Amino acid sequence: MFYKLYFPFNLGSGNRGCEAILRGTLKTLHEDVRGVFVLDKNNDEKELDIFLGLDEYCAISTTDRIKDANKFELTLRKWGKKIGFGKGWFDYYPYKRFLSSTDKESLVMFTGGDLYCYEKMALKLAEVNMRLKKRAIKTVLWGCSVDKSALVNDKVRNSLRKYDFIVCRESITFNTLKEAGVEKVMLCPDPAFVLDPEPTELPAFYENKDIIGINVSNFVHGNVGFDTIFGKNLLKLVEYIIQNTSFNIVLIPHVFWKNQDDRIICRAVYEKFKEFGRVFLLETEKMNYCQIRHAISECRFFIGARTHSMISAYSTCVPALALGYSVKSVGIARDIGLPEQLVVNYNDVKHDDELVGAVEYLLQNEETIRALLKEVMPDYCKSAYMAKDVLEKIM
Repeated sequence: MFYKLYFPFNLGSGNRGCEAILRGTLKTLHEDVRGVFVLDKNNDEKELDIFLGLDEYCAISTTDRIKDANKFELTLRKWGKKIGFGKGWFDYYPYKRFLSSTDKESLVMFTGGDLYCYEKMALKLAEVNMRLKKRAIKTVLWGCSVDKSALVNDKVRNSLRKYDFIVCRESITFNTLKEAGVEKVMLCPDPAFVLDPEPTELPAFYENKDIIGINVSNFVHGNVGFDTIFGKNLLKLVEYIIQNTSFNIVLIPHVFWKNQDDRIICRAVYEKFKEFGRVFLLETEKMNYCQIRHAISECRFFIGARTHSMISAYSTCVPALALGYSVKSVGIARDIGLPEQLVVNYNDVKHDDELVGAVEYLLQNEETIRALLKEVMPDYCKSAYMAKDVLEKIM
């Protein structure tokens, strides 16, 4: 079975998680795919996509709402916004040209992981899906996490029932959708679990194998100060590691988008502690997802805010603590069989020593956690291929 794949919501490789989902999906389905078409809405990232080698696997398109629009569409958009008319059309418009070439041999994959955890984005996906279904185009919500809060909207709920199939990457989402009356749904690990680390030369500070890798993202709307409760936790954590262990710390950025740039907070932590000679910043801008996975696999422990950085740790059996902020972190850890102490919601921390307590648990239970991962991960990763059979039936 050969078919064309369209990815309108991949968002771009500036988030290495988006790159991971795309690579993992193509590895899972490669024998069945005739053409792959990816929309990167971040126009300035097309060169990055090519640098990372994605153009070897797919045709990459970009969109510019103003540049690609004709005069009539621009005028309609301008006045429609003013009077509140045609909101659904405006939600669909950025994807219109990219999806115009879809046909009965096409499968449109709605990726992005947790896009249905945010109501505004969920409404946009719902609009695009409904318009495609009117043309009888096959659609799949792929590797998703869905928060209950998004289901309060009737349009979102109805749209979820219109997908030809939904593949959930963790059981919390699977149960949520079943309870909401969504029938065509299955549970299957995130496609990134099928990927392998790509060996790459690492800096000299990796010669000491006793490394704790840390990935953190902006924690209060881009605020990189340390006066928030999570900021204080982060400082106490680094101080604890330096004062009470012999481990080096390597900060590993995973997302490079404006307003979400991991490098900003990682660099701020590095600058604050670099004088100790045990805190390092890994320059990951020019590393693809699988190369970053290699860097994470070389750590003895890992602490990560970004879901796909955690997937790298889990899949390479590195004992890890998730700084979770949605159902995806809790759900994935639970499905693997990890104890709840290994997920800390950084939006809910109330005391400035909660991260230290969680890391103490991680260090004290290293061998038990590693043994669990080594036992579970081979079959868990292999099960990510299950969804392929479902897609073949759909097509």
